[in-house]
Amino acid sequence: MSDPVSKPVSGTTSERAADAPQPPVYLNSEPDHFFSNRFRTRVVESDPTNRRDGDHGLIWMIATIGVPILAYCIFSAM
Repeated sequence: MSDPVSKPVSGTTSERAADAPQPPVYLNSEPDHFFSNRFRTRVVESDPTNRRDGDHGLIWMIATIGVPILAYCIFSAM
């Protein structure tokens, strides 16, 4: 005869928790500001590669540095 205590009970909470699909978790590391060597790491549940929030710093840098340098190069060649 088998021991009824040694058999796992079907449908326990540990089995249900193991069977439930878990959402993917990503670690997102980004600098404090554009020219910073310090980084923040945080846990996010959405895919960080689909974000476009960080492009504002790049656009601002191009507008404030790249455009004046380009204008200087064009006008100095005349």
